[in-house]
Amino acid sequence: LVDTFVQPFLEGYGYKAADAQTWRQRPGSAAHEPILELGVSGHEKVSWVTMYNVAGSISASDSNSSTTRCSWFSKKPLQSLKEDVHDVVKSTLGSAKYEEYFGSTPFAMSGTLLGGPIGTTERLHKWLGSYAACINKGGAPPSLVALALHYFEVPDPEELQATLAPAAAPVAEASSSLAAAAAAAAAAVSRLSLDPDAIDVSAIGGAAASGSTHGAAASGLAVD
Repeated sequence: LVDTFVQPFLEGYGYKAADAQTWRQRPGSAAHEPILELGVSGHEKVSWVTMYNVAGSISASDSNSSTTRCSWFSKKPLQSLKEDVHDVVKSTLGSAKYEEYFGSTPFAMSGTLLGGPIGTTERLHKWLGSYAACINKGGAPPSLVALALHYFEVPDPEELQATLAPAAAPVAEASSSLAAAAAAAAAAVSRLSLDPDAIDVSAIGGAAASGSTHGAAASGLAVD
């Protein structure tokens, strides 16, 4: 988004920005602030390109402590996630602040259009969780909040108001799916006495998001 559009864009989702770099009210500083959740539930092939299924939700509570949540999904390739989100976030925050929020959740290793190596889905899931936490704690400037909402295709404010309803966050479901996949992989390893690193967890666990997910890429590259 162009900087001049950041403030009005965020206003529609309950964020109070003065401009693209400054908050009038920093997220996490008061009650009833929007809460953003992001995660990855799996991946699938779309015309030979590995697309990662990103689950998002934004929730808000009113003065009666009633919480409403809007959830959505989007599909993004690894290269775009790195160049259009990770690199922008890291550059904008600076090394010290980036390390503060993302030091324990490194971004996925480089890959190709076919995807990344085994473990990519889990690393993306954790990194996006840190991105959302950075936003919710007020660590990100308005421009990075707008980037998250715009890039991951949050519904328009009008649609958001029409669909707000008590619901379970898809990000939590994504975490459960990844845990189930890991358990299935461990069970398979136990039965077959194979090296755990040789198991593609996503191929065993299956998809949690809409659409099917696939584990192995062409040319012998294991995709996760």
